[in-house]
Amino acid sequence: MAKSKIKWCFNQKSCVEIIEPNENLSRGFLKKAEDALEEMRNAKKREWKIETGYYAIYHPIYSLLMKIGLKSELHVCTIEFIGELLPEYFSKDQIAMLNRALQTRKDATYYVNREIRDEAMKEIMDEAPRMIVKCKSIIPKLTEKKIIEIRNNVVSLKK
Repeated sequence: MAKSKIKWCFNQKSCVEIIEPNENLSRGFLKKAEDALEEMRNAKKREWKIETGYYAIYHPIYSLLMKIGLKSELHVCTIEFIGELLPEYFSKDQIAMLNRALQTRKDATYYVNREIRDEAMKEIMDEAPRMIVKCKSIIPKLTEKKIIEIRNNVVSLKK
């Protein structure tokens, strides 16, 4: 990730901040992801399939942040930090997919005149269950030692 993007994130009001790691919130966001996945599968309208599918992708990632003890209210920064802090788990292609999903969700939610390609919707629907499984498999690997290392990395990135 470009250093300029990290600096931009740190200069935003609701950027990544270090909080206490929270297992309960981590589990809670996984539950939200599973609920969103179910809603995506049941939704009739494209817009809601995209919206709920995106959150089925985003919430498990946020679950990782809660496990680590990081809070981020800006989705773009959450995605960038996941790519920076957990490169052993998320490839550049996966980070690019997350950014595409975010843009597709924004287009579907905030604009009435933007065409959403079928491929973009399909990508979200295909990736949603995969991301939940992926993040569930990462959580046990986030040992106390690894969490301390990641949190120290956040501090050094902020400088």
